[in-house]
Order: sequence, then structure tokens, then C-alpha cells
Amino acid sequence: MTNKFESSNPLALVTGASSGIGKEFAAKLASGQSAFNQKHDLIIVARDESRLNEVKDNLESSYGVNVEVISADLQTAKGVALMKERFKDRSRSIDVLINNAGYGYSGNFGEVELKHSIGQIDLNVKALVSLTYFAIESMRRSGEGYILNVSSVAGFMPAPTSAIYAASKAFVTNFSQGVREEISGTGIKLTCLCPGFTRTEFQDRANVDQRNIPGFMWQNVGQVVDAGLNGLAKNHGLVTPGIHNKVLVSTTHAIPSDVLRTIAGLVAKRL
Repeated sequence: MTNKFESSNPLALVTGASSGIGKEFAAKLASGQSAFNQKHDLIIVARDESRLNEVKDNLESSYGVNVEVISADLQTAKGVALMKERFKDRSRSIDVLINNAGYGYSGNFGEVELKHSIGQIDLNVKALVSLTYFAIESMRRSGEGYILNVSSVAGFMPAPTSAIYAASKAFVTNFSQGVREEISGTGIKLTCLCPGFTRTEFQDRANVDQRNIPGFMWQNVGQVVDAGLNGLAKNHGLVTPGIHNKVLVSTTHAIPSDVLRTIAGLVAKRL
């Protein structure tokens, strides 16, 4: 889509922006009501073009920003290629990347269809790595930029019935921390956000039974997004929103792996 008007706003690209956390990231950046304290024009990316257009119309009418829609399935090589081309476009460079798109599916590995496991790896790992690469390549030209990779507290522990999801998020967290150190001093900031249970459509799509998850474990999208953008603006390496999630992550480091795995198995059976 061609920009309707010239703009001096910084430009942010948000993946998985049609709903949930991604949609909230787009709204916060567009409104200027974030730790960055300025409005951002947006490129919003997801599979569902009709929902993206609804988000676009709402953001443009509410905040007067310019919003570009890219309908892409980032589980596919074609979808990733679209992102590569957009990052190569030097007519207007991308200042902020929010790598939010993610996929989870609950069930015992070996019993659920293999496509669900491969799909999680394609989206949570391969697409995120590719977009991070494209962003760094582009941002090096200007000597500045911001990247937020959305991981999960699930990445800090084994997760029976969600083994692939947890493993993919462990990759995201460690990958992000390693790359952050590599680019230190370049002007590019990279933050990893590790939320816990968040009230979005994600749990339903992931086939997760939510009935036995205690209420105090949940956060809303606003809490998660505010924590992520605040951490990104302040150049924090790792952000875990919510005291309960911080305690959970700290506890996993103190428990022997065999014990932690047994506890995780008992919790999975209860859920």
C-alpha cells in the first residue's frame, strides 16, 4: 500500500497484529501512549487480511497515523520472503520490530499431528530468526533501531503437552540474549519479553484447557504490552511481566531438573 501522506513519525512493524498482544502493541505504538512517548506509523502483519484492515481503519481514524497492511503467513517461505522485501525497501526504513507472531498447540507429542509441531517451529523459531536478521541488516544502515522478541515463561521449564512450544520459546529467549550481546554498541536495542498466561485468543487456538488455571496467574494484554514497551525503550535485555511470573522463573533455576520435570508433568495432568 502507498502511504497516504508524508510522515515524520517513526515506523514500527508488528507481526501477529490482528488480535491479542500484537493488536495491543499496534494500538499502544500508534497512540503514543507508551514508554516511547511518541506516535508511530505502522506496518501490521498477520494472515487474516480482513481483521488487519479493521485494525488499520481503527488506528488511522483514532490516532491519525499511517498504517500499512501486509497479509502474510509467516509459517511459509513466501510469507517470510514478503518481510525480506519490505525490510529491503529503503524509501522508508523500519525503526521498531515487534516479533510477536507465535503459535502453540497442546497435546502429547507423538499423538497430535506432526504439522502442529513443525508449524510452531516454522513460526516461533524460523520466522522470528529471519525477521530479526532482516531488521538488524536494515538497522545497521541507520545505526539505530529497536527489536522486541516475544518469548514466554514456558521457555524456562519443561512443559509436558506443550513440549514443542516451550522448546521454541527457550530458543527465542537464548537466541535473543546472545544476539543482544553481539549487537551491543551498534545502536540497535534488542529486548526479549517473556509473558505468562495472558487473556487472548491464543489459549483457545492452542487447544489449552483453561478451567484449572488460577485467576492470579492471568494478565491482560495491556499489562504485558506496557511491560514490553517500557523494557524496550529502556533497553532492558529480558522482561518478565508480573511478580508471579518473576517468582516462577526464579524458582525454576533453583529446582533440580528431574524434580522440575516431575512437577511440570503433575501440573500438565491437572490442566
